[in-house]
Amino acid sequence: MKKTFRIFALCSMALALAFTSCSKPEEGEDINNDPNAIPALTVSHEVQKRNAFIEEYTGVQCGYCPDGHAIARQLMENNPGRVIAVNIHQGGYATRYTTSFGNMLASQAGITGYPCGTINRNSSALSRGQWANACKQVMAENSCVNLAARAIIDTTTKEMTLDIKGYYTDNSAAE
Repeated sequence: MKKTFRIFALCSMALALAFTSCSKPEEGEDINNDPNAIPALTVSHEVQKRNAFIEEYTGVQCGYCPDGHAIARQLMENNPGRVIAVNIHQGGYATRYTTSFGNMLASQAGITGYPCGTINRNSSALSRGQWANACKQVMAENSCVNLAARAIIDTTTKEMTLDIKGYYTDNSAAE
């Protein structure tokens, strides 16, 4: 149950970042002189481009899925920090590493074959050959909100603290 929650929390955070853009802290930020202090989290007020989030539906026994993984990895390498990919093991090919949310997400996306995926949940299921073009289109769009996020994990207590700040640069087109 804890693993499922962690996976869901990380996927949710990645999805939130996909609909937004991230920025580096602004120059001249006041960071105390304490070397153990966590710097203040800042978010850009400038309009930025959206990031792409690939939800790749896959399974351990899928013959074509390694090609899908290679395509997703290449997209991330070619667009550092702009493309994020998450594998969702679900369906007949997924004998291990499954999540209780997999079937619901696959149903929502209209998954009919493997590997396939959605980009920013704005598309129905796309074959692996369509991911690059869909990511390119998303990354060309302006983001309506910029987010800065940080996760701090206390390994002793096994608690994760999320610090998220946002700044709207425009109204959302989503209803």
